[in-house]
Amino acid sequence: MRYLYLSLALLLVGLLCYMALVPPQIAPARIVDVKADIRYEGEHPLMPERDLVSELKALGFRPIGQSVDSLSTMAIESQLIRNGLFSHIDLYTTPGGVLHVSMLQREPLFTLLTPQGNYFVCKDQTVVPIERSEDYYTTFLPVSGSISVEQASHQLYPLMQLILSDPLWRDLFIHIYVDPYRGVIATPRASNTEIILGTSSNWEEKLDKLKLFVEQVIPIFGWNSFISVNLEYKDQIVTVPSEEGALQHSRPSLPAQTL
Repeated sequence: MRYLYLSLALLLVGLLCYMALVPPQIAPARIVDVKADIRYEGEHPLMPERDLVSELKALGFRPIGQSVDSLSTMAIESQLIRNGLFSHIDLYTTPGGVLHVSMLQREPLFTLLTPQGNYFVCKDQTVVPIERSEDYYTTFLPVSGSISVEQASHQLYPLMQLILSDPLWRDLFIHIYVDPYRGVIATPRASNTEIILGTSSNWEEKLDKLKLFVEQVIPIFGWNSFISVNLEYKDQIVTVPSEEGALQHSRPSLPAQTL
């Protein structure tokens, strides 16, 4: 009997040693929720928090239910960066199984509308495809016509910077069209008048002339007195009067220095 007790004691000691040396198998934590911390370079949030999980799914990631150990945060970060809308992304998980996504969204300057698709052209000249149908991107000044993505983000970009940095032009212009022959044409609010900015890149000089025209001529005659206002020519503004404008006092050519 004494040998039996001794054997049981040794067996118990061996079992305790094994349990001490071999850690218990714990089921890996799983992702139970996704929390977004989206910061914006500008005033316009383009991806509300509610869209984040949908965006992850569209990229092929379905984190809910995955084990924390199997989740590749670096792969998710690289995929989201390719979206172009974000300039910085950081992902981390907590012991409770929450995936935190911290992102810094770029600030669009204007939208480019083309037959091939629509794009945000951002302040850092990054071009981001507009892939969702929500209407929040309509708050940005649209550009369309005979212009490529490359031209919009480079040759046209200085003009758009000037327009959108000045409250006068931000409020006045509702659309920018690029004509293959006449160049850049702006449409003023509540009028069909064509403001022809042309093809040469002396945009600041042209906008200075237009400002004088807006301040000194438009209060008298109104936009509807003109079919077009052409700023392409040096030191002058060439106008084409409408029928309404022809009934008033209007001139086909207004020297800029006399305005």
